[in-house]
Amino acid sequence: MTEADLRTLPPSRGGRSRAFRPSVGVIPGLVVVAAMWVSYIGAAAYVQLAELDRENPFTAVWAAFSPLGSAEIMLVASAGAMLACLFPSAGPGLSEARDLLESSFRGRVGLWFLTAVVAISLMAIAKGPYLMEASNYLQSSAPSIVVSAANLSAPIAALSAGVVFASRRVMGSLLFVVVLVVLFAYGTRFLGVAPMIFVAGQMMGGIRTRLFLRWAVAVVSAALLIIVPLHTRGLSAHGLIPYARDIVENGISYSGDSFLRVVGNIGFTAPIAEFTAERGAFPPEAIWAALNPSPSDSAGWAAWAPLMRAHFYIPYSMIGEFASLGYVWLFLAMFVWSLLCRLALSYLSSRRTQLAGFLLLVSAGLISMSALYLLQYNTRSVTRILSLVGLVVLIAWIESLFVRSPRNARTLSDPSSEKWNASPAASCREHLGRTSSRRGTGRVGRRQYRRRA
Repeated sequence: MTEADLRTLPPSRGGRSRAFRPSVGVIPGLVVVAAMWVSYIGAAAYVQLAELDRENPFTAVWAAFSPLGSAEIMLVASAGAMLACLFPSAGPGLSEARDLLESSFRGRVGLWFLTAVVAISLMAIAKGPYLMEASNYLQSSAPSIVVSAANLSAPIAALSAGVVFASRRVMGSLLFVVVLVVLFAYGTRFLGVAPMIFVAGQMMGGIRTRLFLRWAVAVVSAALLIIVPLHTRGLSAHGLIPYARDIVENGISYSGDSFLRVVGNIGFTAPIAEFTAERGAFPPEAIWAALNPSPSDSAGWAAWAPLMRAHFYIPYSMIGEFASLGYVWLFLAMFVWSLLCRLALSYLSSRRTQLAGFLLLVSAGLISMSALYLLQYNTRSVTRILSLVGLVVLIAWIESLFVRSPRNARTLSDPSSEKWNASPAASCREHLGRTSSRRGTGRVGRRQYRRRA
């Protein structure tokens, strides 16, 4: 084998093929597309099984659902999100993102523990005394900006608990239990999503074993937990004490009607999108206020917020708001959202600095929340989250001005990073050297190996 032959060989990475390596940045777009169609199927099933003649705030929304109209909206939204995923999958893959988190996690359990504690504390501070007992649902004592930050802290807390769990099982489990208790007191549907976010955090922390079992348990737990907030939010008193008292005294019904309510909640994306689209095109002032990331008062959103809702507890959805402007605008909105998420995750995954893993984890949590909000909440909610993701990227860029990041290195702490940066010829020479040491040293061993090569 000549020197020219050596130059043509690809770098060795333990014999693993890299023919197909999807980018980590395409995950948000793919997940949202899957969620939209699961919602559509759930909506179609719900309208066939549920009694929709009852007078309640949701009746008018469900009355707007039509299989063809909702399918058109879902199809256009899916096309926009998928287009941003169909570009060549350049950029870090899942393995690179996982390696980054592992390297950032090693020896830094305290950092992730502190992140979870801060996120949980922020959620408790936002509620104040109403965390324990409140007369109204969603009642809080903190300013709106603190409440918004607390809502965004939920996925970060669950992810951080999962990362801690990967190395410290007891500590991570206790953190996650506290997260569940706080979410239970909130009466939020995120209680059902938290187990899956927790497992995602475990994977980011480096857990590789029994992944199918872990995800199966997470999905079953999600199906059981989502019924709890759907039950408690209908009570006359709210908070941890009233909710716990009611469950102890009356329990939770897991009848067919309860699971039908779960199907209705999952499927609510389709009818709220069509209901919102039927309201007609919104004024440019409302759209600008929704896209403006500044506080509500300065952006003018405070004046529009009461009008951009089907009910006090039922906001319009981002998908429906852009669908009301026309399918072209809906397509562009979903394309931009998916592309921005992809660019943010790809850039943060490519960094190899001390803060890289932490920033990637925070960004992943925020993007997860934006994906949930995109399906059933105002554009305003999604915009504010994306602005925070942009802030995370900005912090990473500022750090890059002071800390050099070897873009092609696997990790800073990985002693094999030199192999990663080596040229194809050098990698192959190293492989030949290792092989010759096994087959014999000196000229004889090398000659024997060359003959076989």
